[in-house]
Amino acid sequence: MSKATVIEMSSNYFTGEVPCLGSLSKLRIIGISGNNLGHGKNDDLKFLSSLVNCTNLEVLGIEDNNFGGVMPESISNFSSKLRDMIMGRNQISGSIPTRIGNLVNLQRLGMDNNQLSGVVPSSVEYGMGSEVSTSGDVYSYGILLLEMFSGKRPTDGMFRDDSNLHNFALMALPERVEEILDPRLLETEDGRGENGALYANEIQNQMVRKCLISVVEIGVACSAELPGERMSIGDVVSELSRIKDMLSKTGITII
Repeated sequence: MSKATVIEMSSNYFTGEVPCLGSLSKLRIIGISGNNLGHGKNDDLKFLSSLVNCTNLEVLGIEDNNFGGVMPESISNFSSKLRDMIMGRNQISGSIPTRIGNLVNLQRLGMDNNQLSGVVPSSVEYGMGSEVSTSGDVYSYGILLLEMFSGKRPTDGMFRDDSNLHNFALMALPERVEEILDPRLLETEDGRGENGALYANEIQNQMVRKCLISVVEIGVACSAELPGERMSIGDVVSELSRIKDMLSKTGITII
């Protein structure tokens, strides 16, 4: 159990307290949403303090439970890899820890339907109200596309300081897109090819390149820092359908 990287127990009927999880130092994802955990009391969130030992933690989801009390200041010392912290629809009160900006890769902080106040960095997509926003889902989809086509994760060691997967892809568009693609996307069925795929003719080669550029552009547009600058999901669907049709007409299959 000490080697566990994921705890996913959402949408069940679990009750009671959450044990300290700090001994599971390799955890990347903790999902315990949609249960009836906690008692609406001050010490419900004490387990969070132990998570400072989970230095690979990327996602923490505890929304839709019965957690009460205040958020411990120790969450400011969570893993710098943490990108999603979703705690909405509980009974959490007080202030958001003032040093939450220490979580340099935090992108989504969901706190709707609690009794919280405080200030969060402008780079974080922050939910205090009860309305569900689709912009966070669009962002996640964009990052997923970039992960799939680049073969790199947002927590890759190459991303430091202001560098991230979004900027990595953005700077490669359009002329250097092949440099950031997962090499497996450019292989032919028999594995032949040097510095790219060997298709039946140059026209097909250029068509595939155009489509790959378009997909990376969608990933970049969806993962823009500001929610208002992101591509709408309707436009995403239309553009992906256009790319699919373009490829089907040429008989090309990207491996």
